[in-house]
Amino acid sequence: MKKLLLLLILSFFSAQSFAGSCPDGSEPVKSISADGTYFVYNCSGDSNKTSASINSSSSVSASSGNIEKNFEVDSNSSHTLQYQDIRVNRRALSSGWFAAISYLDLDDDGDTDILISAVSKVNKNKEFDVYLNDGLQSFTLEKDFFSNSPGQVHPRKSIIGDYNRDGKADIYLAGHGWDKPPFPGEAPVLILSSPNGYISSTLDEFSGFQHGAASADIDADGDLDIIVTDVKSNNGVSMLLNDGLGQFTLGRTKLREFNGRGGYYTVELVDVDEDGYVDLLLAGHEMDGANSTIFWGSGLGDYSYWNNKTDLPKVAGYGVIVDIDVGDIDSDGDKDIILNRTGSRKGQFYKSYQVQILKNNGNRSFTQSSLIVGAPEDYWFDWVRIFDINDDGSLDIVVDDASRNLVWINSGSGVFSKQLKSEKSSNTLEIKVEAQSIKTGIEDWSDSSVCAWLKSSGGNHIKPLTEAKNRGISCN
Repeated sequence: MKKLLLLLILSFFSAQSFAGSCPDGSEPVKSISADGTYFVYNCSGDSNKTSASINSSSSVSASSGNIEKNFEVDSNSSHTLQYQDIRVNRRALSSGWFAAISYLDLDDDGDTDILISAVSKVNKNKEFDVYLNDGLQSFTLEKDFFSNSPGQVHPRKSIIGDYNRDGKADIYLAGHGWDKPPFPGEAPVLILSSPNGYISSTLDEFSGFQHGAASADIDADGDLDIIVTDVKSNNGVSMLLNDGLGQFTLGRTKLREFNGRGGYYTVELVDVDEDGYVDLLLAGHEMDGANSTIFWGSGLGDYSYWNNKTDLPKVAGYGVIVDIDVGDIDSDGDKDIILNRTGSRKGQFYKSYQVQILKNNGNRSFTQSSLIVGAPEDYWFDWVRIFDINDDGSLDIVVDDASRNLVWINSGSGVFSKQLKSEKSSNTLEIKVEAQSIKTGIEDWSDSSVCAWLKSSGGNHIKPLTEAKNRGISCN
């Protein structure tokens, strides 16, 4: 199968913004990466012209504790690598309800496979599912792909990156454990590639109630570091510093102001202002004081200084932010922000959705340019992806679950309209993995009707219970 690429619209920089950033005082030269998905910046005489989208190596290094600018920092971040050529129909999968999903080439055959880590129905680890692509748009469930998979109880987010710098994608799974009192939490799982296949391990020293994770080379030392949101710990947000071999230690001094601050559930690492330093984007429960905020990166590699931040506009009644995305939505050369929101008021908690589009005004300020509003009875969703789904050169908004059929097409200037029917595109491949399912007789019912019946029966009626399982929806 021909490899399909998602081409991200990357921002163009003014020449003045780079003046003096090379050692000889000259300006970096911008070029397109080999795969066309990001820009590469090199100083004169630099022989390292491109950087693979998975490779964590970097020609920029830290010196004397002062981090140098790295204009390629987004090329191998988990935010960039989440964009792939597949959109899964989750109802067709037998895995059950899940939020942790990653797309990567697991078997080294040149096509994109799928890793899914579903939520366990009991307080016991559930193993990960791997769907291998045969290159002909057919996927096979390989439950024993990982020989020593520890699994998790409630995995919440899966991110990928080359954490041991061997040129292959690895996987970090953040989970929060049994989602009932006393909320014990659980250890994250790290799956590293090796010459003998993938090796899985639980990182017990970082156990907690992890709800979000993101990775990028924060300290510009050539490897990928990780930031996690741990909503039940005293840290609130933690930085895991990589030694270059996939061994992590807690960066205790890098996020000092977050100690004791809860409410953060989602995180991304992106160089939003394109100054060569990765920025920290945090969001979660605004009603609990966790404002949606960009903490601006600097040569210190430290996000402890709360005067170096920008708070993003709020939306009344929709103070729960599930996901953050960044890209040039209006084609004006800078990076805009999209926040995936759901209900936060009493009786409306995790009800419906609103997708907030925030325009970059420059000078590290943002204003709301539009709001995509779901109906009150609509269900929330976890991940949104922004890519050009209809090949017109503009970034569109796509919910990462083809069964929802939620796609908003960009006019080219950042104005979106809902796509009324599924359309094929050379930039996306909608995969339906056939799975065994039990006929219920209510296949034509809406999600809300299925869940209403299930709730009225106390969660025990076999028909709505089976139908909810077939669709992979949660009626909690």
